[in-house]
Amino acid sequence: MILFKCACGLPGMAPDGSGGRQCNCGGCGALLTVPAESDPDCVLIYRNGLPEEGQVLTVEQFQGMVDAGELKANDLIWYQDIWMPLGEVFEMPEAGALAPVSGDDLAMHLAELPPMPLDGVTPAPLPVPKNKPKKARRIRPRKKIKFTLFRQFDQPGAKKRTVLVQVAYYAAVVVVLILGYNLGLGKILNYALHRPAYVLVCNGGTEDYDVRLLGQEKWVSAGGSTVFQDLYVSGTRHKTLEVAKSGGGEVLKRVKVPIKPGMDVVVNLDSKQEFAVYDLAAVGKLRLPGKDIASLEEELSTGKDPSSIFSLSSKIRGMAAPLLLERKTDEIITSHQYDLSKMPIYRSSDYLARTTAKAEKAAEKAKQDTEKAKDAGAAVPAAKKAEAGTPKRMLLPKVQQELKFQNVTLQYDPDKPRNDFSLNLDFKKAFHPMNAKTYVETRDETVEKKIGKKTTKTTVKTTVKTTINPIKGKTVAKVTFAQDKLEVSFSLPGKVDEEGRMSYNGNWSYYASMALAGKDKDNWRWNWKFTDTGKKKELTVDQSGKVKSTAK
Repeated sequence: MILFKCACGLPGMAPDGSGGRQCNCGGCGALLTVPAESDPDCVLIYRNGLPEEGQVLTVEQFQGMVDAGELKANDLIWYQDIWMPLGEVFEMPEAGALAPVSGDDLAMHLAELPPMPLDGVTPAPLPVPKNKPKKARRIRPRKKIKFTLFRQFDQPGAKKRTVLVQVAYYAAVVVVLILGYNLGLGKILNYALHRPAYVLVCNGGTEDYDVRLLGQEKWVSAGGSTVFQDLYVSGTRHKTLEVAKSGGGEVLKRVKVPIKPGMDVVVNLDSKQEFAVYDLAAVGKLRLPGKDIASLEEELSTGKDPSSIFSLSSKIRGMAAPLLLERKTDEIITSHQYDLSKMPIYRSSDYLARTTAKAEKAAEKAKQDTEKAKDAGAAVPAAKKAEAGTPKRMLLPKVQQELKFQNVTLQYDPDKPRNDFSLNLDFKKAFHPMNAKTYVETRDETVEKKIGKKTTKTTVKTTVKTTINPIKGKTVAKVTFAQDKLEVSFSLPGKVDEEGRMSYNGNWSYYASMALAGKDKDNWRWNWKFTDTGKKKELTVDQSGKVKSTAK
């Protein structure tokens, strides 16, 4: 609402946004232009009996009505774009006391009243209060605001100054909170929230070092690593890691390390250690085709050279090669970039205890929620699912890794032409090692004879026939590539019978080797060896099928 007055002194009002329009004065009839802002010498009030839009008064008229008691504290005034009680804006004068009445007038008026019949009337007893009367509460007087002072705040631009003061106040509060957080409150808060930072220092060099960070000092051996545990900071900070010669030598290098609450950091000194990123999720889904393994099983069961080992080795490496996604030598790697759960970041006992307690508390709460839901007959709340998103790649501490496929385990090293592996074999069809079925041997045995009281011992020649039972079953063949030799070994359960004597249960062990260099290069040598569980019976079958027995 825009308030203004004519030169004749008569006030008027116009709706907001009427600035610049023309109107006639209701008193003198002069043509007036509505100003853009209200005249500070005009006020708009409302009291009982006035029209809904209120009444415009000059300050002089308003002051006169206040002094005359025509305006009360509960009457309204248009102040800062809202209707407010006068008593909340101004200090209103107290209501005037009633004029005193003289005793003669009082007596004259009372004499005019008819007398009251009091015959037979007894006074009623006064009620006895149950509790002591409460003391009147002292009301703090409202702060006095002079009208002239109010008019100063009502001038154009006063609101803008008030907003600036409030902004400055809140800015000061924010600055104080930030300073307090950075000066120590943040560390306490992050400890309460269980958000420590960990720094793993890896030394891929050939010398030992002393490393210092945030007042802690650690020793890291050549080719080893060390961990700075439970580092609490207020926010993201770049702290200096000092690297010195082992034994208190001079500082050789300083590295800026980003430390953030709840974040793990890997520092690779001089970028000498190589890390790897593998697609481990795909490893367990791959398997070597059964037809490729069947060719090796056929060679082993029929006594042939196990030459298919080389083709199997090549195919297994071909399965592993695409799984190596990255090779990293960065000096600084954080858990915001990669999943570091496979790195040797050893946690403190305090960290583990608090993590366990937190997990137990969450499990107990979930159990209580489930029991409450059952008691109320409501549906049992489902476990919260992990937030959907792209999982981070997992960083591994070295490039050489053991990859466990469904039917083969490979010791993968991409920098070598051949790698050791273990292969699952399944001999479903029974066979005799090198087709050896029986073995006849002559033994020298001692025979005791008792003649009277005398016992004599005689050595006699005895022929013993041993039957070799066929073997079959599942096993794991181990294939190793040494510098100059290839070796293959595995074992299967078996049984041999000495005719008319004993049966022996044990295992048949297969061992084959081939020289990769020298005069015997590319020549296979192998044998089968049976050992019973009691280690009293041994049979050896060489690659020509010749059987040799050793009686224990």
